[in-house]
Amino acid sequence: MKKIFVFICLLVISCSDSSGNIEGTISDIKKGDSIGEFIYIEIQLDNGKKEKLYANGKNFGHYTYDHLISHQLSNDILKINYIFDSEVKIIESISKHEHSH
Repeated sequence: MKKIFVFICLLVISCSDSSGNIEGTISDIKKGDSIGEFIYIEIQLDNGKKEKLYANGKNFGHYTYDHLISHQLSNDILKINYIFDSEVKIIESISKHEHSH
């Protein structure tokens, strides 16, 4: 019984930080090989820190490389939902923050 309790506690702890979201402006973006594809986005947070999030080969609808460049040039705030995979942040979804700067 004690082993099961320890196992459940470890499982809950390991899964608790498996996803999240951030908001910020694009400070860097790496183009992929295919049309519209990007490898990663680097987001500048309000506190000055930068976070790198990876596309992992996924398609994000109209959030293509070129579209994201337009958001970068406009200094738009984006909201990105992500999951952790081997301590790397993998993008799940991208949306534009609706509030003004």
